[in-house]
Amino acid sequence: MTDRQVVMLYGAPVIALTLGAVFLAPIIGMPEGWGADRLRLGAGCAAAIAAWLIFALLYVSTHRLFTPADAPGPALSDPTPPLRLKLAFLQNTLEQTVLAAIAYLAFAASAPAEQLPLLPLDAALFWIGRLTFLIGHRTGMRGRAFGYALTFLPTFALYLMLAAQLIA
Repeated sequence: MTDRQVVMLYGAPVIALTLGAVFLAPIIGMPEGWGADRLRLGAGCAAAIAAWLIFALLYVSTHRLFTPADAPGPALSDPTPPLRLKLAFLQNTLEQTVLAAIAYLAFAASAPAEQLPLLPLDAALFWIGRLTFLIGHRTGMRGRAFGYALTFLPTFALYLMLAAQLIA
């Protein structure tokens, strides 16, 4: 099986899970009063995923602190392969976090109340996705595909739902 086929194989269940969540959100509902403050809900979910960005920054800075070859920083020396891997994780985490945080806040402000349970679900999937991405990152595309899909696709689904709201 090629790397791209593996990515598609991992992406399909994530898409199914995301679509299932979209349809289950109105059924699950939210506890009384929970999510009444939409901005607080969106900001709380954004802050929860920002913990991964903090972790990624510490992951890189700790490596630099304990690795003399990488201590000067990439502006003054070429990064070693382990640092390049950690910098790639940091870059991807930054991209994913910014996209998701914007989606959470926009969705919290504009989605129908019955769809608000998607936000904490999306944040939970983001956490699981980042963890599995980090674990598999060293092994290449196959290793990080599931984590990438689990991080990105639920966020992308929120953007599609936001676009549908704007069109309707």
